[in-house]
Amino acid sequence: MAKAPKIPPHLVQHIIEPLRSLAVRLDELQLDERNVNQHNQRSIDEIARSLQQFGQKKPIVVRQETMTIVAGNGTWQAMRQLGWEYIAAVIQPMSEIEARAYGIADNRTADFSQFDESLLNEILDELQADGTYTAVDLGFNPDEVSALIDRLTASDEPSPTHEVKPIEEKEPKANQPLKDKYELLIMLETEDQQTELLEELMDRGFKCKALIG
Repeated sequence: MAKAPKIPPHLVQHIIEPLRSLAVRLDELQLDERNVNQHNQRSIDEIARSLQQFGQKKPIVVRQETMTIVAGNGTWQAMRQLGWEYIAAVIQPMSEIEARAYGIADNRTADFSQFDESLLNEILDELQADGTYTAVDLGFNPDEVSALIDRLTASDEPSPTHEVKPIEEKEPKANQPLKDKYELLIMLETEDQQTELLEELMDRGFKCKALIG
């Protein structure tokens, strides 16, 4: 059996060395036309930026029977946009049903993770100080970085608290008969709640006054 022709090294230099044995031509593969995870232009641009920065460090997954991409459609699109000819791919036999299910699961499982924004900001600061990478290199635009800082700044500010002043007891005037008096102090969270309850109690004939700390 004839050996596959050796790929010129400069055509696979964007693929990390341990994955180069998996390199196949982009034009040998086809996108999944029913891929549920659609990539807009920004997504493709950011994947391309990451590939230029770091190279391809993980292979895409391809269904052997049809050479259709099961996981990694965005990576293929980004590489084509960059004009690269080869991509590292794990090519596996699988049924159409298995390929469809795996493609959805591969995208869906990523939806359950989220950034620790405080730690993210800390690491972005470290990278910025090092000078090798910026937040833009990692897929964040300046507006997103500003919004992140605003959220963290807001979360560090103490929430406003209202101190409720104690009710002052008044001494009865001379010769004024003492009457039973019952008082009720209700703690509310917002001014709107206070206004609503005050109006309701006054409509029912109770004598009320608002205390605001």
